[in-house]
Amino acid sequence: MRIVLISLPGSIERRAAAIEQFATAGLEFEFFDGINGSTAKDPLFEEVDHHQYLLNAGRPPSAGEIGCHASHRAVWQYCVELNEPLIVLEDDAKIGANFTAAVSAVNGLIGKFSFIRLQDLRNSPKVKVCDSGIFTLYYCKKYPHGAVGYAIHPIAARAFVTHSRILTAPTDKFIKNFWQHGQAMYCLLPDSITPGLLNENSTIDGREKPKARLGLSLQRSLFKIHCAFRRTLFNWRHQP
Repeated sequence: MRIVLISLPGSIERRAAAIEQFATAGLEFEFFDGINGSTAKDPLFEEVDHHQYLLNAGRPPSAGEIGCHASHRAVWQYCVELNEPLIVLEDDAKIGANFTAAVSAVNGLIGKFSFIRLQDLRNSPKVKVCDSGIFTLYYCKKYPHGAVGYAIHPIAARAFVTHSRILTAPTDKFIKNFWQHGQAMYCLLPDSITPGLLNENSTIDGREKPKARLGLSLQRSLFKIHCAFRRTLFNWRHQP
């Protein structure tokens, strides 16, 4: 499977670290130039729904988050254009000793399960689907935050592109709201990708949540209840 690594063109330290770890693992990959939300000239989305973003994230979108989501969306579009599954990594990803085996396992699974997370699940509820060598594939009943490493099939990529024309949430929040884009989420464990040390110096700024107004807090509480209901209904229809 083709491995693409999202990285801003100017992230010299991150790119050097990626080249070193992939060379050590004996794996080929390609850089995918990320989008800088602060300097991008072309519109990255048809619209930014600021209110919906507040409901999802509790804060307005920062330039870094806009660029991050636009970068992932561009990779999803790339997956659709290639018409082949991809393994997508962010440039702060640290590949585990089992990553090569995970690539092989994913290659045999992605045709049937169109989105497979390679990070851990952080104790999120899950249902076992099947074993694949040293790994186990799980259906995610509740998807955790994080988009450092995953495999995606063109079917899921096309759905993601379609449902992200309007920016309503950070990348990982968009992915975890699977009842909105309609794609079941799976995870391969044990994890083969972890956020590396460079994750501590994230290129995404502006994540601090402002003090919420009472009205917004109430709206977010109701929105979370609504999401929980839709998640439960989706799981009832799709989980193994």
